[in-house]
Amino acid sequence: MKEQELKEYVAEHGNSLVPHIYTQNKSLGKWVHTQRKYFKASQRGDAVMPVQKLNDIGFVWDASKAQWLERIQELKEYKQNFGDTLVPAVYDTNPSIGIWVSHQRRCNTYYEKMTELEEKWRDVEVLDDEVKEQVDQLNLLAGDMNNTRIELLEAEGFIWDVRAYLWELQFQKLQSFIDLNGHAPIMSKKIYDPSAFWVNTQRKNYRKNLKGQHTSLTEERIKQLNSIRFDWKVAQRSPKCFEKLLLRSFATHL
Repeated sequence: MKEQELKEYVAEHGNSLVPHIYTQNKSLGKWVHTQRKYFKASQRGDAVMPVQKLNDIGFVWDASKAQWLERIQELKEYKQNFGDTLVPAVYDTNPSIGIWVSHQRRCNTYYEKMTELEEKWRDVEVLDDEVKEQVDQLNLLAGDMNNTRIELLEAEGFIWDVRAYLWELQFQKLQSFIDLNGHAPIMSKKIYDPSAFWVNTQRKNYRKNLKGQHTSLTEERIKQLNSIRFDWKVAQRSPKCFEKLLLRSFATHL
């Protein structure tokens, strides 16, 4: 009996989320998947099935929702350990959470586009076929993303745009450095300084912008950098300054 096999699975794994393709018991995986399909049909009135029997085992009818809630719990644990939700896409300790976090960002991007499109055409009773196709496609790509899930993620301090977040973080560091030293960090061939490297990248992007090339350095970001008296020219290091740098470098290795 599949119910007995399911009970044994629940006893071993603590849940009834048997994968659809379950190599250890392929027939059980298929059977569980079929029960959920029948349940959805019964909700529409297209079929009748003994729900209570499976409920007694602790059967999870909405596997997608249960797995999502399980992942957000893992995200909370990651935040407790590292202080943020910036899980790497490739996270060896728990590969599934790294993939899931990247997936949430992709889904949210499509969800926002779909919401904007629906708002734009909200008062139109009959949508053009092309617009309807766009909405349907975005809805498919957005997956199960919705406002409730967005709120749950943001309650954990979820970062939707990692690149923008990291840029702002570097900008704040630069602002503090300039306030303290009167100039931006300077590149050195002797010591790698992430802040100096970032500063150098902004200058390179600025020169590309002047040539009409597209970069991540937007007009808004240029204004931000100008507001803290950022020097767009490459700073020249004086011999005395270079001597101090070498002394500091030597001291760190004592």
